Amino acid sequence: MKTRTSFLSFLLFLFPSLLIAQHRIGAALRAGPGYYVGDLKRNSLPEAAYLKPVVGASVHYRYRYFLDVSYRFSFGQLVGGDQMGNVQPSRNLDFETLYYTNELRVNYYPIIVFADGVAKKKASTVACAFGKNTPREVFKPSVGIGVGHFHFNPYSRSGGSSVYLKPLGTEGQNIPGYRKPYKLDQPALFYDIGFVVNPLRNLELEVNVEYVQLFTDYLDDVSTTYPDVAALQNYSGSQGVAYSYKGAGSFPQEGFARGNPLKKDGSFRGFITLRYMFALNITPARAKLPNELNRKTKKQKKVRFPREQAPQ
Repeated sequence: MKTRTSFLSFLLFLFPSLLIAQHRIGAALRAGPGYYVGDLKRNSLPEAAYLKPVVGASVHYRYRYFLDVSYRFSFGQLVGGDQMGNVQPSRNLDFETLYYTNELRVNYYPIIVFADGVAKKKASTVACAFGKNTPREVFKPSVGIGVGHFHFNPYSRSGGSSVYLKPLGTEGQNIPGYRKPYKLDQPALFYDIGFVVNPLRNLELEVNVEYVQLFTDYLDDVSTTYPDVAALQNYSGSQGVAYSYKGAGSFPQEGFARGNPLKKDGSFRGFITLRYMFALNITPARAKLPNELNRKTKKQKKVRFPREQAPQ
């Protein structure tokens, strides 16, 4: 109990300090297309059949002009298939999944172009002083990296209904001692690059492209080899056999490649983000505004005031 009280006291002490130092906080909405990369797609290039919508929201903490830390949530859909992308039509596998992500992202702005006649500056050299009378940002490139959580649940459609693939153990995960079932919640890395423009002082419009790197090869339920068909029939039933191999002809022999386990799955996404940054009107002590960086400091002349004459 004492430890918990001490921790809460520490947070109460820390939060006002962060608030004074942070200069700006913000919130954003974003939307755009995304597509899957994995065994059921030939390459990493975008294809119209694979493009699906993704939307998201985020909250931001801006340190000075050059560093942005954010929590981001996104929700979208991914699809893939042998027939869709002409990958292995004879295998005839396909999948769809809804997914959501939670992530912590750090973005760096290396240079910033300011309005009001202020030239481009290296962002890390500019002290932050937000307010109505400070120069307005116009343009800045952005690079970012993040870590987070990715949830998915692949399914395939049959006769208008959705059949979820993980419970079927299509690669023998239901066979005792064969393969372990994969997890639907995975860690992920997020990489992005883009640029930001400011139509208004506190309003930012960002365009970026990002890649989501997963640490699983089962986003599409396709990874390794085919199991023994008799064992699969015994532990997963006829539906497990039907969704393990949907091609023409007999079921492939045990051990025949069904996917490539060395290549992990992922997703490319493109976003247009509308972000509003709340100005806290906090100017750090001795901070130089961007338009003061090129201005030489002039020495102030000492002004001597006459001493008051003593009363007669």
